[in-house]
Amino acid sequence: MDESVLEELLDDGGNFAPVDGHRLVEIYAYEDSTKNVFVDETLSGKQVREWVKSGAESRCADVTPTIKPTHGLRLLICSPRILDRNITPLPLKPIVLKNLLERWRIPSLFLRSICRRIPIATTYRSTLSKTTTGLLLRTNLSWSWQYALAMSHDTTTNITTALLVGLRSDETTSLISSLKKSKHAHFHILLPSILMDNAVDAVSQDAEARRGSLLQICYATGLHGFNRIGSVGADLDDRDLLDLEVMMQKLTSLADACAGIDAVCKTQARFIDAVTKFETTIGTLKDERTGEEFFENGQRLDFIGQLLKGIESKVGYTKTSAQGQVQTIYSLISQKDSRAHIASAEATRQIADESRKMAHLTRRDSTDMRIIAAVTMVFLPGTFTATLFSASFFDFTPTDHGLVSSWIWLYCVITFILTLFVLLAWWLFVRHQTHKLRKAIGQESRDSITVEMEKSLEAGKVSQIPLRPYLGSVSDAIGPSPVWSGSGSGNTGGGYSGSGVSQPRRVTRVETRDISPHRNVKS
Repeated sequence: MDESVLEELLDDGGNFAPVDGHRLVEIYAYEDSTKNVFVDETLSGKQVREWVKSGAESRCADVTPTIKPTHGLRLLICSPRILDRNITPLPLKPIVLKNLLERWRIPSLFLRSICRRIPIATTYRSTLSKTTTGLLLRTNLSWSWQYALAMSHDTTTNITTALLVGLRSDETTSLISSLKKSKHAHFHILLPSILMDNAVDAVSQDAEARRGSLLQICYATGLHGFNRIGSVGADLDDRDLLDLEVMMQKLTSLADACAGIDAVCKTQARFIDAVTKFETTIGTLKDERTGEEFFENGQRLDFIGQLLKGIESKVGYTKTSAQGQVQTIYSLISQKDSRAHIASAEATRQIADESRKMAHLTRRDSTDMRIIAAVTMVFLPGTFTATLFSASFFDFTPTDHGLVSSWIWLYCVITFILTLFVLLAWWLFVRHQTHKLRKAIGQESRDSITVEMEKSLEAGKVSQIPLRPYLGSVSDAIGPSPVWSGSGSGNTGGGYSGSGVSQPRRVTRVETRDISPHRNVKS
């Protein structure tokens, strides 16, 4: 890696947060011993710094000072991360990490893969020692078993050194327990095999949990089995009670989780290839123990590979089924909207029926009122005249003591005139009101048109083109023109032959008018 990039990462304070609680594990196998020597210590940040400064020597030197091990594993597990926290910031000081990488011949690419959060699976050969081969593994971002592992194996001493970052406390405990129980814990590919095994097992549980979540949605929508479709008819009414928005959110989250699981499976498959290449590069030792170790770990890697294929198959089924559930949810939403529209239309129809009934009753009441008004208008003048003539200041008493006064004709005439006047006044008033209403409606329409045209002009949708003066309407252009030629001899364009009267000419050009309120008329 470019040294400038390395210095940039080391100088970035956000990449480091030194803490205590590191675990140093050393496992050695000896030729005359059937049991491995296992050392597990908890170191503080200061102790790690002093240990690296002193050369990161083995802590088992006091246990077997004179006997050299045939195989060994030296593993530094950095302080565990907290819950869903990412691997970064690293729990070591920059200078300590830099010295440790140089001491254990780990390439600086390891630091970039951690800080840039990029999954990586690759092997490397040390430039300082031809007998040193290494392995770099960096997992995806995940809730469980997210780690970064750097290993280097010296084929001369058969000692493997490893730096592990990112495990949680329970995962660290589980890893150390697995190393203690294994009789081949010193084998150089056992550590990555255990890490991959646990990670794949967690992914398989996650995939099964996602399938269980999908199955709950299938039960809720009534599509949890092809053979059961005919028996869920009674439950269709319960679909109206479903919260479809929440289900869509769950399906979206499920699709995202399946994509994450698929990415983890692909990364773990790359891990298998990298570990296999790492083992091939080192080569198989010829003793019996090494052959047995290689055989067992080879079987473990094959099993992990098959398990990954099974997980990918399950995740593929879950994704396909989730897509079908999405279509089902869309269909249920459409059906729910359709039922809501039908109910709304039914309510609108009922309102329309009630409105029609009210209009019918109102019209009948209006007709009744008009009849009453008409009868009143007809009989009111006669009643008024009779009341007026019966007043004390009029004397229409018959002179001959007859039953009918001789002034009865006056009553009839006045009553007829008043009735005619009232009816005429009523007709004129109604006509005036109707004309006034029509005029108001027309003015309102013209005002709305004017406002719309002004908005269009302001928006630039209608161009203001200067028009020529108005010379006549379209009907004037179609009909005979009132323009006549002065005399028969002066009219060469058109006239009756042999007569002094010219034939009417038609206008060949129709002028247009700009009816907008901002028309520009040139004089």
